[in-house]
Amino acid sequence: MTSLIETCLKPLRVKSSPALRKIFCRVCDLCAGSQAKIATSIKSQNMILNILWREIIWSQVKRFSKEQIMTDVTIYGQQFSNFVRSVELACLFTDVTYQIGHQHQGKDIEWKSEQHLAIHPFSRMPVLLQGDFVLAESVAICQYLALQDPQQRIIADDPQQQAVQLQWALLAAKEIDRGIIRRYLLELVMPTGENGKPDFARMMRNKPDALAVVAVVERQLSKHKYIAGDSLSFADFILLPTLHYSLRLQNDLSIVTPQSIIRDYVASALTLPGVADILNYEGL
Repeated sequence: MTSLIETCLKPLRVKSSPALRKIFCRVCDLCAGSQAKIATSIKSQNMILNILWREIIWSQVKRFSKEQIMTDVTIYGQQFSNFVRSVELACLFTDVTYQIGHQHQGKDIEWKSEQHLAIHPFSRMPVLLQGDFVLAESVAICQYLALQDPQQRIIADDPQQQAVQLQWALLAAKEIDRGIIRRYLLELVMPTGENGKPDFARMMRNKPDALAVVAVVERQLSKHKYIAGDSLSFADFILLPTLHYSLRLQNDLSIVTPQSIIRDYVASALTLPGVADILNYEGL
């Protein structure tokens, strides 16, 4: 296949690549001929040169347009939110310029206001604001950003693997977040005890559930380098801020052992460019 492609690409003075191989196959279909027949016929080669050239230019135009679309994004929310930082990570790895704030199209959106309800059905965060486009919920936002990335660096091409990534993103946003953050760690941030102090007894009652969630994550990470397989994906971005917060718990409140594979997983992620700047938030 490669030699056939290079034969046709030689007059254009461009090198073969996965993207060009796809274009070549499409051109062969347009010319209603087999790849071998087209590549061995000088007349056919000349016939497809103009088509191939137009396809190459058009593919670059589409990529440029998509890159231009994914700029000027506002993430509605507060950076202490693990899910806001999930979206930040997705923006980081898809080269999307963003800001975190409470304005949309020049207007302030107060927390839990009617305006907030208009951009999120349950008045929560994060919400992605991009011109007239509004998208709520971290999993939907991260998947959207992943799919908009021209290089698709954080989402699989294979439908089954993509479904596995979505599965773990949803688990991270629901069961894992609920066990570690909502029903356990959040008590330290939003205390429900007397005199505004944390209810440690309540935390101890919920600790077994948090430990069970940690065990699920450890079991999955013992099989793969990342949560949804051997490649970094948007599912990891949903999970990482939650796990990073969990590592701050100490002594009797700790739910991750010193030998846990979770520590290696988070430590490895922190070495990736830009990740530490997002995860090492000092708001708590």
